Amino acid sequence: MNFTREPIIETIITPKEGHKLIVRNSKGSGQEEYVVDAIEVVSFGHSFFFRSLERPKSFLVPVSDYEVVEAKETRVVLKNASFERAIKIGGGRKEKVAEPEAQEPAAVEQRLEKKRERRRYRRRRGGSP
Repeated sequence: MNFTREPIIETIITPKEGHKLIVRNSKGSGQEEYVVDAIEVVSFGHSFFFRSLERPKSFLVPVSDYEVVEAKETRVVLKNASFERAIKIGGGRKEKVAEPEAQEPAAVEQRLEKKRERRRYRRRRGGSP
């Protein structure tokens, strides 16, 4: 917007943390709303206006016809983080490499059965194998 003379900036209105300002027509509901981060109250002579130079829609509207409402900013959660497994950062100590001990066949079979059960449960739950 280009003006023949610069207006006098009376004050600047900013919202609370996590909120946005909505400038809407108080006379009728047919007009569009402007959602902005800050609004300047400017004056040309004895007339006062709300002004915003933010992109994509800059505007200059009369104070008498518009109202400013503070609304909570909605944040969309894209994905919930899952903390199922702990992350171990390696370094420092090295484990002693011991020769594998001969185990009983019954103990080995029991361990394999537990592993199969865990996989079945995970598949039913919808997790990755």
